[in-house]
Amino acid sequence: MRTLTFALLCTASVLVGPFKVGGQILPDRLQKANAGATAGIPGSPDGVRQMDEASGSERRAQVRPPHGEEEETTKQKLHSIVRQIQADPTGEEEEPLIVPDALQPNIGIPLVFNDAVDHYIRYFTTTKKDLFKRWLKRKRRYAPLVRQILKEHNLPEDLVYLAMIESGFNLLAYSPMKAAGPWQFIPETGRRYGLTVNHWIDERRDIRKSTIAAARYLQDLFGQFGCWYLAAAGYNAGENRIDRLIKKYDTKDFWELRAYNTLPRETREYVPQLIAAAIIAKDPAKYGLGDIEHVPPFEFVTEKVPGGVPLEIVAKAASIDLPSVKTLNPEIRRGITPPGKDCRIKLPADTDGSIFQRSLLSLLEQERKVVGVIQYTVKGQDNVSRIARTYRVSREDLVLVNGSPLSLKKGLPVYIPKFEGAEQEEEPAPAKTADFKKDRSGKAPHMRANSPKSPYHVVRKGETLSSIARKHGMELAALKRINRLKTSHVQRGMRLSILETSASSPPIDKKNAKAVGNSRPKAKEATASYTKKPSQKAVKRYHTVRKGETLSGIAAKYGKNIESLREINGLRGNRVQQGMRLRISFREIGEVHSSAS
Repeated sequence: MRTLTFALLCTASVLVGPFKVGGQILPDRLQKANAGATAGIPGSPDGVRQMDEASGSERRAQVRPPHGEEEETTKQKLHSIVRQIQADPTGEEEEPLIVPDALQPNIGIPLVFNDAVDHYIRYFTTTKKDLFKRWLKRKRRYAPLVRQILKEHNLPEDLVYLAMIESGFNLLAYSPMKAAGPWQFIPETGRRYGLTVNHWIDERRDIRKSTIAAARYLQDLFGQFGCWYLAAAGYNAGENRIDRLIKKYDTKDFWELRAYNTLPRETREYVPQLIAAAIIAKDPAKYGLGDIEHVPPFEFVTEKVPGGVPLEIVAKAASIDLPSVKTLNPEIRRGITPPGKDCRIKLPADTDGSIFQRSLLSLLEQERKVVGVIQYTVKGQDNVSRIARTYRVSREDLVLVNGSPLSLKKGLPVYIPKFEGAEQEEEPAPAKTADFKKDRSGKAPHMRANSPKSPYHVVRKGETLSSIARKHGMELAALKRINRLKTSHVQRGMRLSILETSASSPPIDKKNAKAVGNSRPKAKEATASYTKKPSQKAVKRYHTVRKGETLSGIAAKYGKNIESLREINGLRGNRVQQGMRLRISFREIGEVHSSAS
């Protein structure tokens, strides 16, 4: 039977030129086709990568015989004979690679087997075995949702393997070409198919929304080319590039285009990888990959959350941890939901929506909400501390809306959060600490508590000590020290000082005083300094570095933090030398002075 089949096929190749049956190239062209198929594959011989001009000319001549009608009739007859032979139940044939059911609509794409596909089957099951096992593990989590969406769009479900080749189902995958997400959309294509990509949201990472966009894109590609191999190639290289090559070589056969070596190398290998991945994933145990860890499918419910809500609050309301919220919602790029509009948040499938909403509402009454941002362009001398002090926010506030790690680059924007109920100017002047001018009577002017320039803050309902510290750009420990609080508990109506004074600085013990060569002021001198008549002149306060002193020790001595001392004195690091004169702060004469000044 095999001898008869081979004889008929050889006769066909002589009479009408090469043709394909079930994706296989017939014997007279097998050597040349394999040479084209292995072009560009790592490890393939260089001698088979190019076809000479003579063979190429002969190839094109054979594809287009002069007597079209007569040879079409001959082809049809030979195809009929071959189909009858293949359908003969008595024939001794090898087990087919792809069962007929796999080629039905909405289930699979045509899977052929050639040297290029065989190469990647071996590659994925040997060299990249561990990587492919991770792909299969993620596939078990995301493939059910992807298949459902493909089916809803009347697409072959086997296109799920295109996402496997693109990203290995890594939702956070990002390429040097700025393609992101499981389907590796570049920003322009993503936006063209309805995905939002901005500072707050990148829906290319949303498995559901990006799969819907990919399904629409693949529908358009198949409508343009009428072939899933060319559609996949267009997805990888761009539909316009593939269209130009089709017109140039007058063929819609992917394998023929591949043989010309005009496709980008990545695209030449893209379709063989897709086919190899599908073949392995359909029966991983057959290829030694049966020990894949079981993971539950990706299931979730969505709940509406106001804009500007920290994800940490969402996690508390849902009784889960913050990493779980980020894993379910990788499209949210910052630590908060996008300010200004409601957002749909994905939560575990067993979340009770009513309990979540009640808990969220209760938590939001105690926390601040970001209602917008101020865009600030970084200047040459800017740093995080300076910007935070200028806009009266904390470093944590900046990280919340800019992401971590927080890095500043000259000329690029950094976003400043605007909190609900807070008074912030678009371009505020740098805030000065404890530098308020007094009127002619020597008394400080009256200032309303909680105003931007007030030295006091009256605790409001729902406020916490940490939120008050963030609001005024202070550290929690400093706020507790200034107000001599032993705990972080505050009550509504409490009046807190938000300005640091010498009286609030920690006392210097004898051991530390001896180490830096200082002595504590006598009681009489200290009393005199309290009763001394205040002067209207403000003076700068300095400290001369003595032998053995460190910047951290000096900061602790004056109740300052190291960053503020570095900022005031223009220091880049923490290194100080004996004899250096450091400016500590601005003080009014008449306050208690340390003898170390």
